Amino acid sequence: TGGDAAQGDVIVFFDCHVKPRKGWEEAFLKQMKRAGDHRTVVVPTITALDPDSWEETPGSSSQACYLLWSGDFTWLHGPGRDVPLMSGGLLALSRRWWQESEGYDPHMVAWGGENIDQSLRTWLCGGEIVAVHDAQVAHMWRRPEDDRTTANYRINMLQALKNRARAATGWFGNFSQKLAHYPDMRFTRWASEDVSAFDDVRERLHCRPFAWFLWRFRDIYEHAGLLPKETFRLRHIKSGTCLTYMGPVGTHPQGGDEVSLVRCGSAQAADRGPSVGGDVQRWHRANRDGRTGECCSGFRAWNTDQCLKVSGSVGTTICDLSGRYDMVLRVTDDSDQRLEPGQLAHPKGICLVKSKGKLAIKACKERKRAQDGGAQAPRTPPVWDMVDVEVPLETQLYWQAR
Repeated sequence: TGGDAAQGDVIVFFDCHVKPRKGWEEAFLKQMKRAGDHRTVVVPTITALDPDSWEETPGSSSQACYLLWSGDFTWLHGPGRDVPLMSGGLLALSRRWWQESEGYDPHMVAWGGENIDQSLRTWLCGGEIVAVHDAQVAHMWRRPEDDRTTANYRINMLQALKNRARAATGWFGNFSQKLAHYPDMRFTRWASEDVSAFDDVRERLHCRPFAWFLWRFRDIYEHAGLLPKETFRLRHIKSGTCLTYMGPVGTHPQGGDEVSLVRCGSAQAADRGPSVGGDVQRWHRANRDGRTGECCSGFRAWNTDQCLKVSGSVGTTICDLSGRYDMVLRVTDDSDQRLEPGQLAHPKGICLVKSKGKLAIKACKERKRAQDGGAQAPRTPPVWDMVDVEVPLETQLYWQAR
């Protein structure tokens, strides 16, 4: 690889479709020297690039991702200094660390998965990944609706999936059992993957177990619900149906989907490709509570990157771990002083209901107060409850490791 052929003290990887802002290299080197550890990997702040003018465009920026149980990843908003997972293609590291950690895995082919391997290899084996805010790199994002950004080459998606499976199998340890929850992983034959090369690195560098990574980034995995205490079905009591996610497990290719009410225990999502599968009626609490900084403020479809949202219409969208307002939902209980218990409620006083056979958003039912010191007014029957509660595999494994 190019990394193996490099002669300088610092190796930099950039995509071809980027434009670094002046001064990026000084910012990289300054951070690496400040850290004082040759195992420090640095990544830039990634902005957007106009494909016509090749100039940076104003807008949002990104620095980091987080790892999902499927061996895939998604963007992490506001990560701070430490980056749990690199997006890939934009980083710098010392040649010494490249050689000690044995660089890129030679058994991965073409594109995909190398950022997962490198991120886990770094964190578990004594290094760290740091975001450099002063190093700005504009990146041309691939957008299906914009022909100007279409790649002039083809990506073998099965090979990319195999690369991800190899990285996960190599570093997850016992947690690699989770890969069996994702139907598309069966095409990779991950369970028979030879990961002895990872074992050699792990033994030589005295690498930590994967559970340490989950603990190190507990603000994601514990406090934002990626290690849920329990999963459950959200049952609409009167109809005997359950809230059902209609999309694929893993990362959603379109970023959002529909939810529906289907008879509990018999749901099957529409046939939308090899990723469809799993229990699409199983949910868990997720996303941080803005008041406490800990879990939870919303509902996440288990084994997905999707959270229930009520903005505009009922559906799912990519989870925002910080607890974005349109994803803040709870099932009210007897402790609620304002609303009747058993409602799927948003802080604005709107609730998820069944209306004319479909899911809809309406004003929540408020508690009726007793008048003139009389008896408590009768309560309306609950609309929703949580049933079929289970402790998921990933949480059981984490508890055992702790």
